Amino acid sequence: MTGINNRSIKSLLKMSVLCLGVFIGILFYVRIPASAHSGISITEVDYDKSLIKVRLTGEDSRVYISDGKMKKWDYVPTAKSNDGTIAFDISWISPSKDYTLSIKGDASTEPVQIVIPKQNNKFKVTYEAATGLVKYLNDEGRAVQWKKKNGYQWNNAGSAEELQRIFSSMIANGAVISFRLAPQNGSGTDGGLRPGKEVNLTIPKKTAAPKITVNDSLMAIPVVKGMEYRYTDENGIVIDSGNWILIDKTENRPLSEIAPNAIYKGTVGADGNYSEN
Repeated sequence: MTGINNRSIKSLLKMSVLCLGVFIGILFYVRIPASAHSGISITEVDYDKSLIKVRLTGEDSRVYISDGKMKKWDYVPTAKSNDGTIAFDISWISPSKDYTLSIKGDASTEPVQIVIPKQNNKFKVTYEAATGLVKYLNDEGRAVQWKKKNGYQWNNAGSAEELQRIFSSMIANGAVISFRLAPQNGSGTDGGLRPGKEVNLTIPKKTAAPKITVNDSLMAIPVVKGMEYRYTDENGIVIDSGNWILIDKTENRPLSEIAPNAIYKGTVGADGNYSEN
């Protein structure tokens, strides 16, 4: 009886060990795929800083990157921050074509992919010196930014009229202005939009005013075709709506026509007194 009990106990022990091994095996089997597929998420693609930020799982400590084919993986030597993210440089990605970036972790082995789009290099800007207005070509309906060529801070362009007011203060000495299509940061699987290729625009220096002399004998002003004139008061403040009047031909234009308010209209009598007509 005692022998039977011993054999039974041994059998029970063997079955218990077997069951424990199966149970551990099931846990191990379930745990590994969960870590492998827990995933990495892309929180931001920052084009101004040329950085991409990814959030890791609690088990991930490293990040690896590859292209769309994923045949070769490179380790990103960047430490995981306290908030569980890693940020790394993407300035090396060529702007000439779309690039598929693949990312995975050391525990999250299922890659995530994002397409970094190519740069718009067809954007153009023109400047009309006569009006001070700029016009865009191939802007794709995107927001436009500008800065002084040697400046660092990009400014939102706003309307053409707003730029006209800003650039009018620069025409005394001239300036070179850089324009670009504004970037749109991405996240998740949306790569956003790269900033457009920079385009330089020259605001020409304001030329000196032509020298004007009055021909006293003809009571006229010699003018050249293509000149323009407008009226101001004695303080230089524009009057009469400030519209420029174009000279259509080279001639001696009478003062009575070009500056009638400067001419006395009257006669001198026999007594030497002046009277207006």
